[in-house]
Amino acid sequence: PAEREQALRDLRVVLVDRHRRHRELQARIAPPEIISDETLDELRRLGAILVERVAGETPAAAPAPPPPGDAVLRAEGLRLDRPGGGTPVLAGLDLTLHAGERVLLVGDNGSGKSVLLLLLAGLADPDAGRLWRAPDSGEPALAFQEPERVCFAERVDAEVAFGLERRLGLRGAALAARVETALAAVGLPAATFASRDPFRLSTGEQRRLALASILALEPPLLLLDEPAAALDPAGRAALLAAVDAWPGALLWADCRPEAGEGVRWHRRLRLADGHLSEE
Repeated sequence: PAEREQALRDLRVVLVDRHRRHRELQARIAPPEIISDETLDELRRLGAILVERVAGETPAAAPAPPPPGDAVLRAEGLRLDRPGGGTPVLAGLDLTLHAGERVLLVGDNGSGKSVLLLLLAGLADPDAGRLWRAPDSGEPALAFQEPERVCFAERVDAEVAFGLERRLGLRGAALAARVETALAAVGLPAATFASRDPFRLSTGEQRRLALASILALEPPLLLLDEPAAALDPAGRAALLAAVDAWPGALLWADCRPEAGEGVRWHRRLRLADGHLSEE
């Protein structure tokens, strides 16, 4: 095609090495024959993600995310002190999350992101402050930083079905449909994965399974603690697609600002020295 005859101005190649660490190689190349279609195919087989921009082409802007709705959770004056004293983990923090809102929370390791998610989920108590949740909105759902540690069922479909049976009382066709939808949303089609043993999945697949178990519950607020860690490119793509399609409120915490690239965020926040600020 004519586009291939123009010089490529930027080519970004992301390779995943055997230690699952990402390396980025950037190069400016021209003419396009330097990288042939055969070479591109070989890179893809090696697990590369290729992002190309043709000279003179302006990438189309992603559509804005749907506007958020009413508040589903409000944290007021949350304070959490360190056992040994010093700067508190959370120093009178305020945060409001709205229905359908997607928020990316970034901060250095040890900044208090994980403990903030625990407080918002109601799994721990602050030293001061209070939490308000919208009446009849249901409980938030938290995906822990290493969710694969909480897998327990003998089959993948049973892992997802557990919460649906216990918390929502689903049975029969309604249960099967919800399980299938949740697995598909994270790139684990039921036809392939439903009968498999969760403990024989890869780490990335286990993480996506844990996320599917939470998505299936359709909570009003989804709390994610570094959900993209240890995912390969295919797993990360499935995760980002599921997050971007999620209709409820969502708070993603990560130490890497680039972790949520590909999601249309309403807000980006930073947690540092116990306080939140807009990015």
